Parts: sequence; C-alpha cells; structure tokens
Amino acid sequence: KLSIMTPQFWAINSQQDLDSALNGLQGKGFLKTRRDGYDGKGQMRVATGDDTDLIWQEMGDKPLILEQAIDFEAEASFLVSRNAEGKITHFPAAMNHHIEGILATSTAPAPLGEEIILKGMNAVKAIAEELSLCGILAMESFISKTGDIIFNEIAPRPHNSFHWTIEGANCSQFEQLARITGGLPMKQIYARGLWRMENLLGQHGNQIAQLMQDDEIHTHIYGKEEYRAGRKIGHITYQLFDNSDKSNKVS
Repeated sequence: KLSIMTPQFWAINSQQDLDSALNGLQGKGFLKTRRDGYDGKGQMRVATGDDTDLIWQEMGDKPLILEQAIDFEAEASFLVSRNAEGKITHFPAAMNHHIEGILATSTAPAPLGEEIILKGMNAVKAIAEELSLCGILAMESFISKTGDIIFNEIAPRPHNSFHWTIEGANCSQFEQLARITGGLPMKQIYARGLWRMENLLGQHGNQIAQLMQDDEIHTHIYGKEEYRAGRKIGHITYQLFDNSDKSNKVS
C-alpha cells in the first residue's frame, strides 16, 4: 500500500501451507514465528526441497511466516519521531551488522549515499504517518545491490541500533520519546561525529571490567541477573575518527 519493497513472503498455518510455500520460494528463506521472536530466536533457515516433516516438528503448531532470503549489500535502520500534532523529525540512519541473527554493531551516521538515506527516511515517514504514530519508530531494512530499500521490520519504540544517540547525538532517542509523551517540543537531531555501538552478550561478561577502564568507551550494563550466551547484557558506544575503522572493541 505504501509502495515500500518487501521480501516475498507466505503465511504458514499448516504443514500443507509450508509445502506449498517452499515450492513457491524456489530458493532459500527464513521461517519465523509471528510472535515472540527476537535476536535470532524463533526462526529457521530453510530452502526449497527441505524435509517439511522435520521442519514442522520443530517449528510447527503455531502461526509462522516464510520470508525470502535477500542477497543484500548492507543493513540499515531509520528512526523517525512524530508528535501528536503530526510533526516529523528524523534521526541520522544507522548501518547495522548482525551475527547469528543478533545485532552486533551499529555505525552512525550510516556511510550510505544521500539517495539511499532519503529513500529510507521517506519509507519510515510513510509508515509513521499511516499508523498515526505519536512517539518514535524504527524501521530495519536491507539495502539491495541496486540501492533499493527493502523492508525488514519495524519497532514502534526505542531501538537497539540507536543506543548510540545517548552519547553521539544532541538528543537521544529516549529523550525525544519523553519530550513527545510529555508534550514538550521535539528536537531536530544531529550526530556529534561518527559513532559505533556494540552489543555486549552474556559471553562478553568477563570483558566488562576492562571496558570500564577505557576512557574513550561509554559502557552501559543492563543489570541482568544471569549472563547467558547470546543474551544482551549491555552495550558500549565510542566515537570513530576514521570512517575506514572496522575494528571492534568487543571480541
């Protein structure tokens, strides 16, 4: 309806639906639960010709969606804020890198061309206006090899890929949301340089003490009682002074 590109997808409510969808897929895809899926959980890589009996035993008996796998050039997220009067402001886009379905790093402002950034901003704005948003909303997307924006998912709330705004922008995503809900004027957002956010997972817990000693790193710990591998326990942010810097602080 909004002319935003999406992967090809199929609703799966039975094993027969799965059989038909995998035949129609003609390639690789992701089978996902429609509820309670996050950080790579509740999903499975599948392909045409896979054994649907085995897949259904593991994933079935709940509403599912099959999505075509996208051969993308990059992943980026776009965050928009909209107040009760319908005024719109945008945050600088973030370029994302996932490992095993979990966001590992976000770099912002995203080193993407102006045309791609404008396409993403227009798409997330269209979603916000269609939903009569009062708050903030993030759209995660794939960037195709031809420069198209392909919708992945939305989050009508603060989003992991914009935690960098706490230190890296003149107004964080949390402050902007508080301003909107409190009836205060929204701020026009700008980045204070180039920033990177890295997620800390349970397996990184033994690195926290060392990270806390680095004067250039801002460390945020969420107070989780248990540090499980693959579970987000915090994040760090730091400023990049060279756009070619690909090094990470967390290993």
